Amino acid sequence: MKLTFNIDYRTNWGESVYIVGDIPELGNNSELQAIKMTFDGESKWTYTLTLPDKTSDFTYCYVVKNDDGYVKREYGKHHRFVALKKVTQYDIFDSWQDMPSDKPLYSSAFTQGIFFREDKAKDLSATGGNLIIKIDAPYIERNQVLAISGGCEQLGNWDVKKSLELNDCNFPEWSIAIDLNKVKEPFEYK
Repeated sequence: MKLTFNIDYRTNWGESVYIVGDIPELGNNSELQAIKMTFDGESKWTYTLTLPDKTSDFTYCYVVKNDDGYVKREYGKHHRFVALKKVTQYDIFDSWQDMPSDKPLYSSAFTQGIFFREDKAKDLSATGGNLIIKIDAPYIERNQVLAISGGCEQLGNWDVKKSLELNDCNFPEWSIAIDLNKVKEPFEYK
């Protein structure tokens, strides 16, 4: 299977973006063995990895290394790749995870106390041809949900009453899988 990782990150002079993960092909979580990504001259970094089709799920993250030895790491949980049956090509578009300005809202006092969600949705199941959108939003009260609306029929044509609720299974992370076969690209959403 072929995976192409994409991340937009504006580096400073002398910096490069690397990818590292918990599989041998991504350095077994050793930053010393992290793989340098290819820079497009603007802000996009890419890396294409070919793995056996039977490869199971794995985690990975990005690091920025400077020529002088400085290393900047992403904040929070690592990204997770989940292999799907009969899918042999993946285009993965990630964003850099900086420490959130509202970091205290991610503490257990909020996620397991003040904003605790008793009746979380079942885990989101992804299938080939889906766009998965994940959003960190800890400040959603128990009686509220996060929803997405957009400029296409599947996303309600900007009618908030027809917006789609996101899944709160991994609260404070919210997610939704959008079937790209039912959406005319490009499309806008918020």
